[in-house]
Amino acid sequence: MTWLKQNLKRLYSGRLNRKNLFISMVFLLVLLLTMIFILDPFWRTGGILDGNILLNIFLGIFLTLFYIVYFSMFARRAHDFGWSAWGALLIFVPFGILYLLFKKGNDKLNKYGDISENKFKYFKTVLNK
Repeated sequence: MTWLKQNLKRLYSGRLNRKNLFISMVFLLVLLLTMIFILDPFWRTGGILDGNILLNIFLGIFLTLFYIVYFSMFARRAHDFGWSAWGALLIFVPFGILYLLFKKGNDKLNKYGDISENKFKYFKTVLNK
């Protein structure tokens, strides 16, 4: 349990700038669309996986992990403004995602860390490793 707690804490700590947020969102969208593309024929044709409980469990686990990572990116983006992670709830407000994508973050050190790097490294940025 401590491993999970440590990794979730790391996932929600630090800052994420505009460029890295946008690139991360594109990668996550491509990943989600790839999963839909791969799984779609099984649902459309009524094939062997139609109504398969294992497929539904896999999809549920995948979507849960997807949304944890997705929300953590916006929590770190809120940290870039000096807000708490609660600021990430702005994604549920109309045009809130656009605001978080295009508003410039703080240029100075804040309580959530130093300015995030402009170099994009996918796993380091998205998973905060």
